[in-house]
Amino acid sequence: MPASARVEDINGWFEVLRQPVSIAGVFDYLGEKLEGAPDPDKTYRVLRSPEELADPEFMDSCRLLPWVDEHSGLLGPEELNALPAEEKGIGGTTGERVEFDKKNNTLYINVKCYSEAQRDLIDSGKIELSLGYRCRYIWKAGVWNGEHYDAIQCQLRGNHLATVTEGRMGPLVAVLDSIDIKGTKAMDEELKQMLAAIMQRLEKLEGVKPEVEVVEDADEAKPDDTKAEDADEAKPDDTKAEDADEAKPDDTKAEDACMEDEGDKGTGMDEADFTKRLLAHASRRDSLAKRLKPFTGAFDHSALTEAEVAKRGCKKLNIAAPAGQELAALTGYLTAREAMPAAVARPGTGMDSNDNQAGPSWAVAAATKKEA
Repeated sequence: MPASARVEDINGWFEVLRQPVSIAGVFDYLGEKLEGAPDPDKTYRVLRSPEELADPEFMDSCRLLPWVDEHSGLLGPEELNALPAEEKGIGGTTGERVEFDKKNNTLYINVKCYSEAQRDLIDSGKIELSLGYRCRYIWKAGVWNGEHYDAIQCQLRGNHLATVTEGRMGPLVAVLDSIDIKGTKAMDEELKQMLAAIMQRLEKLEGVKPEVEVVEDADEAKPDDTKAEDADEAKPDDTKAEDADEAKPDDTKAEDACMEDEGDKGTGMDEADFTKRLLAHASRRDSLAKRLKPFTGAFDHSALTEAEVAKRGCKKLNIAAPAGQELAALTGYLTAREAMPAAVARPGTGMDSNDNQAGPSWAVAAATKKEA
């Protein structure tokens, strides 16, 4: 794994001195995102030429731009139909060392991160970058380096840099750091950790064999695949509670038995069942963290349970909840907040993230009439 390209200062803020932020080439864009596109439902091939990236005016416009998490349209004063920077929240900035390398047709800028939330996102594997900019389109077909194009981007002017889940140029334009430098997603590493935990747990269960379902207490009822053998301690199937004394709700509610302390009594489970439950819990935990993100900012939750994420969310949002009721309180709060009317999207957004993502924040570069 390559060494980190980060350089930290005395304040703990890191800088990448030569960060790729854009590459010349022919890229796919949805027609609805392009000014003057004949068919909004068609995908067009658009050329971003080396000459445009090397244009001194464009390079100068990329200096000292805000570095944010995800696109939310153009940033700037409201009178210019843009989103004020303080409303978006700034995680860092581009620097003043802008360079276009003709050997690989790549634009480089130094970038510096100030926000802990931004750092956490990068550390968790969200490293791809997308440059937001204004531009014009010339609808003229041609061929560049053997690739057909339908239109050409010209007069690019930088607006911001965003950290995105999927950029148009993929991991080639990603934060230069040892973490996930080859584009491997953080979930891959997390899955490996979960599988390791599964094997450790199985080794601690006495008499476990991969092909045999076992129990931890010989005196407790041993249900078969279809019914319980003991009427006093009936064991429901694996979609309901696993123990009459400590009923476990289905996988959309409280944590599964696999997340309980190892001393808990109950029916043992084979490796496949344990894996299924652990992954279901991780999915619920990740979903809760994703819902929290717009209100608290991102944080590393890979080592937390769903309950611990709920506790942290309540703490960040100052929600007073009784012990053990944090998840219910937080869910109610988020449901109410999410029901509030969303802000109206502002026109003229420019960005270079992948069009296959959902939502207006993934709009591509669009020209504004102010640059007529």
